[in-house]
Formats: sequence, C-alpha cells, structure tokens
Amino acid sequence: MDVVADWVSVLRGKGSLCKGLSGFMRLFDADGALLLRKSSDRVSLRQIAVCDVHDHKFPAVPRRSYAQQMLNDHLSDLSNGALVTLSECEREGLLSRDAMITLRTQLSANGIREVCVIRLCNSKHQADLLELHLAHSPSSRALEMIAALAPTIAKTWSDRLPGTAERAAGQVRVHRMQEMADPASLPILDAANPLGLTRSEFRVCTLVREGITVREIARKLAVQEATVRSHLRSVFMKTGTSCHVELLHRLALEATRSIEQVEVARKLA
Repeated sequence: MDVVADWVSVLRGKGSLCKGLSGFMRLFDADGALLLRKSSDRVSLRQIAVCDVHDHKFPAVPRRSYAQQMLNDHLSDLSNGALVTLSECEREGLLSRDAMITLRTQLSANGIREVCVIRLCNSKHQADLLELHLAHSPSSRALEMIAALAPTIAKTWSDRLPGTAERAAGQVRVHRMQEMADPASLPILDAANPLGLTRSEFRVCTLVREGITVREIARKLAVQEATVRSHLRSVFMKTGTSCHVELLHRLALEATRSIEQVEVARKLA
C-alpha cells in the first residue's frame, strides 16, 4: 500500500512520474516501466514517462515499448484497469506465428522475458497504458497481485492533477533530444516510431519505399505535390537524410534487414 500511496502523491504533483514508476518496478520486480499514450492522430504510442531498473530514472538507452506490437488492433478492446501479458497474447493467438517469433526475438535481445500492459484510461481520442518489462517469467501469485492492483492504478491515474501527463511527456522529449543517438542509426518505419514521424510522414515513407515518385505519392494520398514535399522535408530532417534517393536507399536497406531477421528467428524457433 505504501507504493500506491507514493503513486497517488506523485499524481498530486509531489514528485516525478519516474518516482511513481520505480515503486511499481520494485513491487512487481520489473526491470522497466513505461507510461504510454495512444492518440487518434498518431501512428505509434507516445511515451509519457520511462523508468529503468538500473538508475530509477530515464534509461541511458531509450527503452522501447512493445504494447502496440502485442495488442495491435485489440488495444481498444481493453477496459480500464485490465491487465494483459505477452504470454496471454501468445496463448490466445492474438498474434500470428511470425509476428510472435519476431517479437520474442526482439525481447530476448533486450533481456526481457515477459511484458505486462495495464489499461489506465480510455477516451474518444486517446488511451493511456502502463507497460512493465520483466527479465523473468512471473509467478502466478505475482500476476495475481498485479491484476489486483491494476484497477486501483487506473482509478488513481484518472484522478491525477491536470497537466501531469503533459509535463512528463515534455521531459521525455527534452531528454530524448539530449540523449538520442544519431538519427541515421535509428529505424524509420519501426513500430516504435523512434524518430517521431507523424501519421502523414509515416504514410509518405511507406510509399517512398515502394520506389514511386512524388507525383504518384500525391495522387495515392489525394494531396498536392507541395504537401508531399513538405512532409519529405520534415522526414529528411528527422532521419538525417538529405534527399529522396537517400531516403529510398535507407528504407530499402531496412526492409532487407527486417526480412533477414525474420528468417533467422524462424530458423531458431
């Protein structure tokens, strides 16, 4: 109950969200925790707050979220306070075999054995989630404890001080800008969207990857060519590329690597 009390205190403005997350990590023996927001105008989940077991603050290497890969179109099916685990998704067949192999390979590379996702709140335009990363398979008793506390965590989150999430998200953005690796080393069309592409920019990149021209992209998206060029300029800045050809080359290399990773994972399965 002390952990929940600390969480409530944080949500009332007395401390950072990282402090509240670190309490849940200790209680649930987790190695990482993320507060995430799914907005109707974004392709990927946005990180509101992130905490890592090694320093109980922002991790030096950005901690990746796997909730969207786990739940895909089932995010909207969760009720507030609901708990879903990766193992449960695997048992229920929510992911295809290839998708699960790819996800398990990614998790293994990062020392993660289990992922737990709690739905905090839901509205017409957004949904908030708490994601926990565990380096071990939790016992049934541990999962029962997480499930028992999940509704309380969700209820207290809905009663938080106005602006709590926005302030925390701003801190994450500042930290990422300070610590982020060279954008040229980060994937462009990754599900985690590490470069922060907008939905329109993401769509433009998927079409660029097909090797089509700006005019064809504009026709497919039913927009002006000037709009496509504007999106491309933003993409160039975010990805560290300088032109259409360089962006196409980078996207083609990423596609090849992704196929190779899936093949290796399939052979290891």
